[in-house]
Amino acid sequence: MKGTTQPRGIIATVITPFDAKGNVDFQSLEREYQWGLDTGIAGFLVPSGASELKYLSEGEQTELFLTARKIVGDKMFLMPNLPGPSEEEVFSQAKKYLDLGADGININTHWSPRKGPEEEFIHLIKRLDQELHPSFLCIQDDDAESTTGIPVDLAARLFYEVESLRAIKCEVGRATLKYTAVKNATNREMLVYGGGYSHYALEGYDRGLDGLMPSGMFEIFHNIYQLYHEKGRTYAEKLYYDSLPCVLFTRQDWSINRIFHKNYMKRIGVFDTTHSRDPTDAYDAYTIRFRDEMIDRALDIVQNMEHYWQ
Repeated sequence: MKGTTQPRGIIATVITPFDAKGNVDFQSLEREYQWGLDTGIAGFLVPSGASELKYLSEGEQTELFLTARKIVGDKMFLMPNLPGPSEEEVFSQAKKYLDLGADGININTHWSPRKGPEEEFIHLIKRLDQELHPSFLCIQDDDAESTTGIPVDLAARLFYEVESLRAIKCEVGRATLKYTAVKNATNREMLVYGGGYSHYALEGYDRGLDGLMPSGMFEIFHNIYQLYHEKGRTYAEKLYYDSLPCVLFTRQDWSINRIFHKNYMKRIGVFDTTHSRDPTDAYDAYTIRFRDEMIDRALDIVQNMEHYWQ
């Protein structure tokens, strides 16, 4: 029988703040976690790709997680993103975070059938389950060059065969169609999360999406989810469509997303700087102007959030 852990709602991907010297700014990081806790989101994916993972040392990645646990205690669901890429690296990463008190593990090796035999992927998932006994496993389905990613029948088979496997995070093209396919293949039992398709959140919730893993704008994403599930789709529509230009802006490019949210968090006093270690920057003067207009729009929405509940 599957476990009782059922994290639904917004599980935010953590953006790493850096100070002017390029060091991780742990005071700003603590404020980011406190902001999420105060907003009421369900948890954090930490560390994650949005955290500039490949620019962080292993020790810094661990400290991101430990800082989250210090601030939120047991009040939020904390799940690290494990990129591997090798089986032994994934296993080592999983053991470390489970020993540190992770509530779940997100396996993000970017596997799809074009990357290798499915037997290797099956072996990894079953080994993690049988040797480490996690309470919650999530597989990330995000091979960017694959049109279908992890086959639906394989995801369903693993869901029923692996006790701890509870969820899939769909990031492939036309992800919304896959939400429905996975739900149908598992009698709507497997938890399905979205990430990069946050601009299709409303359609996702129509299809049974259990949660979203966006970066930043916690109040907006959280209230869309809550309005949809507590008051109905009609109430969620207004907030969704009012905020859609802001969300669409962030969906252009990963560096657009990262830099947008760092500027947003600096504006609200969560971050002290907007520095990144990742040098990728897709902005020019026009993009900067539009970014600032979208931040203004989002902040105005947040300031008037109570109107969406009336």
